[in-house]
Amino acid sequence: MKIAAGEESYVIRGVIDRIDEISTGLKLVDYKTGQAKKDLKFEDKEQLFIYQLAAQELFKQPASSAGRPVSALVFYYLDNNSELEFIGETRDLEKNKS
Repeated sequence: MKIAAGEESYVIRGVIDRIDEISTGLKLVDYKTGQAKKDLKFEDKEQLFIYQLAAQELFKQPASSAGRPVSALVFYYLDNNSELEFIGETRDLEKNKS
């Protein structure tokens, strides 16, 4: 995936740890070690926002589409088997693109 940063653009490569098909679409899961975070900042979510953008591009679905393929982003914390789920809204994804 290409990401623009000012006048420059960069190719980002990554591997999604797990993709689950759920009733509302796809659930992208990233496994984490260490203590689970209670509150995530934008910077904490950036990796999964990039994965969401990539999946939307792959499936050619706009971020605002009701039928978007990605319906959940999840950090799965291995230390205590907990999940922290969210989704990238249009403003988050646009911020990540620029």
